[in-house]
Amino acid sequence: MNGRLFFVTLLAGTMQLGAVFAQDGALANGQMKEYNRNSLTILLVDGGKYSSELKNAMNTVVVPEKFDNNMLDKRILPELPNSDAVRNKLEEMKVPNDIFSKWFSRSGDGKFDMSVVYNRGLYNASDADVIRASAAKLGMAKLKDAGEKLIKQSYVLVLCFGSIKTMEQVYDEMDAARKKTAKALNKEFKPVARTKNGYKGEVAGFLFRLSDVAQTMDNFYTNMWIYDEDAPDVVAAKRHIFDTASF
Repeated sequence: MNGRLFFVTLLAGTMQLGAVFAQDGALANGQMKEYNRNSLTILLVDGGKYSSELKNAMNTVVVPEKFDNNMLDKRILPELPNSDAVRNKLEEMKVPNDIFSKWFSRSGDGKFDMSVVYNRGLYNASDADVIRASAAKLGMAKLKDAGEKLIKQSYVLVLCFGSIKTMEQVYDEMDAARKKTAKALNKEFKPVARTKNGYKGEVAGFLFRLSDVAQTMDNFYTNMWIYDEDAPDVVAAKRHIFDTASF
């Protein structure tokens, strides 16, 4: 199967969401109100006849430009029966933690910085010095407020494909139905025009957003943010708190 087909299908699904998300940039009284771009993470629920092709296609998925790209290395969830199971699996796999790591450029030693938030345009040029010294406590109150505005716009789209058939299978089924009807009505059977190639299927999309961001951010900055002056035991403790936290 051509992975390109599923790439187009996945991309089309995210494009449909743009009509809703884009409202954050609407005009208010003739002036552009404060605009915080939404960020998007896309994941796939595994399973089905074409599982391998779909998983390969997920490696090529591109987030539409109207969203900030929060794609993660982990993009596949196991087979799951419903939206509650999906949500629980996202928490179990620490996907929210990974989104925080993405936003704050978490390094191998557990330290965070504000470079991604800065590069996504929330700050003006006068904040550059604070950003460059983001490990220092100076200016953190301002950075905390700005970071919270973006984090709460983090969405996770989980896709689940089913009933995938080749177009040949689809047309064969349509012809079988037409033959049955023609025979019952004693009419001439006319096969359906086979105008399309590729595949046809169903897809369910589960859309989640990080919640309770204000309370989470206070805990994040107070108990998980590592500063240059932190002692090794404090660093280890903060790393453990983040790794085991349930956002």
